Parts: sequence; structure tokens; C-alpha cells
Amino acid sequence: MKIAIAGAGLAGRLLAWQLLEHGHQVDLYDRDTGNGEASAGIIAAAMLAPCSEILDAEPVVYTQGMCSIALWKQWAPALLEATGIDIGLQLSGSVVVAHRNDRGDYQRFWQRINSHPVIDKTYVQALDKNTLADLEPELQAYFYPT
Repeated sequence: MKIAIAGAGLAGRLLAWQLLEHGHQVDLYDRDTGNGEASAGIIAAAMLAPCSEILDAEPVVYTQGMCSIALWKQWAPALLEATGIDIGLQLSGSVVVAHRNDRGDYQRFWQRINSHPVIDKTYVQALDKNTLADLEPELQAYFYPT
């Protein structure tokens, strides 16, 4: 079967790859560069954080997010084997940070997470500064006093 896909963002490229893997001919169309520099997947849109998203979304968003994480565990090695492309998949969790001035919002977020019926609270941990530095050694900040 010959299939045309309009849009070569994250979803379009993954769909094209899977269709090619299943023996279909695929034409992929997009105005973006071949590297996908304007794609939403280049930035945080490629991040899966179902526990954070569930607070403002339907439970199905959490369920699908957890299923997507399972799929990425399969797809990343398969994509590397098929194309030589290492997408740098990291499955070490999500860190939620807040500035001191946002402490009230952070506390409300923490309370909502802990009272949500779908989230398994045994996996949610408060972090001290040292643990945060261990988990996110690349975390950098600038301070503008004015």
C-alpha cells in the first residue's frame, strides 16, 4: 500500500517509520527541514509526564501516557537498530520544580497529586537540594537581581 503523510513532526515520523517497517510505501510531506527543527517534538512536546498532566486532563491522558512510555521502551532500541538513530530516550522520571515565590502553587500541586485516585503515591517523592542536584546535574540557572 502507498501512503502519504502530511506532517513530519514526531507523530508523522513515527507513523512513517512503523508503516515502512510493515512493508508499505510512504511519502512524508512537511515544510520543515529534514532535521525537524520546527517540530514540536524538538522541545518539551516530546516529554511524557503523565503524573503531572493528569491534574488538568482526563484520566485517559494519564493512561495513554503510561502506555506511550511502554511503547517508547520498545521503539527506541528498534529505531536505533533499524536506522542507527539514537533518540536519547531517558526513563529516569520527571522532576517538578518551583521557585520560592510559587510555593503556594507547588503546595496545591503536591496536595492534588497526593489525593488523586489514579496516581500511585508510592512513586512520588519530595526531593531535597542534594537529591535534586543528583537527579538533574545539568540543571542550570541565572539570577538577575534587577
